Amino acid sequence: MSIALLLVWCYPSDASILPTFSIKTIICPQLCKGERLYRVVFVAAGGVVSTSRGVVQNDTIVGIDPLTDYRFTVTVTSESGEQFINTIELPVCDPIIPSAPLTMSASICEGEKIPELKAFGATNVEIDWYQTATGGIPVAFNTSTFVPKQTGTYYAQALIPASGCVSFSRTPASLTIQRTICPVVSVKIIR
Repeated sequence: MSIALLLVWCYPSDASILPTFSIKTIICPQLCKGERLYRVVFVAAGGVVSTSRGVVQNDTIVGIDPLTDYRFTVTVTSESGEQFINTIELPVCDPIIPSAPLTMSASICEGEKIPELKAFGATNVEIDWYQTATGGIPVAFNTSTFVPKQTGTYYAQALIPASGCVSFSRTPASLTIQRTICPVVSVKIIR
């Protein structure tokens, strides 16, 4: 004869799961593109999430404007009324500004083929060329070399495409054409 033993665990009917909250990531605004609102992606359980700033959308709090205070609160409230309150500190997100590129000017004699002006920037930086030191519309996009149509000074500016941040200044590069006759230089080898 065998005896089966059945164990039953009973929980009080008013027992509830305590609410929990954790941050997966804080997404900084892209300041150089004119954004100023943060987003916080989170994991929460055991209740409804509310926030003192921004709007809760699924697992993300969007539209968090820090104004002058980089702190806000998140509350997770369970069905039975227990609350988990957490203060979130936002990081101060300073944009990374690229350094102005280095450039090479060119000088040629009249009648020669117009050479490229060259610019050198950091890795993952695009170079745009302008005819003015500030403002204006680029004459060439995303190229480290530029062949001008006429003599003059052109300006190279570095751009980080992902953030939209540009160098604080543009670096000049000039094309000059010598109007005089350039002497022919020959090399004589003496043995």
